[in-house]
Amino acid sequence: MGYLHGVEVTQINSGARPIGEVGASVIGLVGTAPKGKVNVPVLISGKRTDGITEFGSGLGNIPDALDGIFDQAAAVVVVINVLDPAVHKAAVVAAPYSFSVTTEKLTVADNYVLNPLVKNTGDTVTYIEGTDYTFDSDTGVFTRLTTGAIASGESVNIGYDVPDETAVTDSDIIGAVDAATGLYTGIQALLSAESVVKVQPKLLIAPGFTGNVTLTVDEVTGAAVTTAMVPIANSLRAMVIADGPNTNDATPLNIVACLVASECLWLTRG
Repeated sequence: MGYLHGVEVTQINSGARPIGEVGASVIGLVGTAPKGKVNVPVLISGKRTDGITEFGSGLGNIPDALDGIFDQAAAVVVVINVLDPAVHKAAVVAAPYSFSVTTEKLTVADNYVLNPLVKNTGDTVTYIEGTDYTFDSDTGVFTRLTTGAIASGESVNIGYDVPDETAVTDSDIIGAVDAATGLYTGIQALLSAESVVKVQPKLLIAPGFTGNVTLTVDEVTGAAVTTAMVPIANSLRAMVIADGPNTNDATPLNIVACLVASECLWLTRG
């Protein structure tokens, strides 16, 4: 009987082979998006289109951040969206629109339409979604149902809500433990990322919410979100990348990367 001493390496030359992600490159992104799961870790792995499908585009810092990340590399990103459409919304005053006779459709002025209220022009009749019309929240396209009460080519008044990223506060980004569900919210939800999406973020960012930081010998202060992210980074053995002023090419970006054990590194644009 023979014995093998040391390490045995088997090379696989055919079939599918697993490729492991580099753990230190996984990004944890916290912010706002016009659609998508709220306060739940979502894995976007290497595909720009997956980010658009999940979180939309044109509103919030998450779509812009994902776009910037994928401009550089096919990264792995754990995303926490804190924009809750039930809370962070703004009302759009009702305006008149007319259904096309040929397509039975109309398009309102905004994308990501929430809670539409469709009435006749005299505001005496309220039409019912699913009975009189359907709508696509992402595009703001309404379709008249021919079996409903809206006449072909009819003009209607439509009011609705839209997601409002300006209603999101630092407290929403920082998060807490939800008293009702016991689940983490905001940046705290990064702590549960590994159990949810099977990867642990190591580069933590919240673009637009981590500016105006001040570096001392052993801590970062001056921005509530940045300060709150440091202990999260310590728990995850991760790094925080904070916003800088980005005022001109001559001024250092003052992006601070805070490592575990309160080691910090200032980065500047060359």
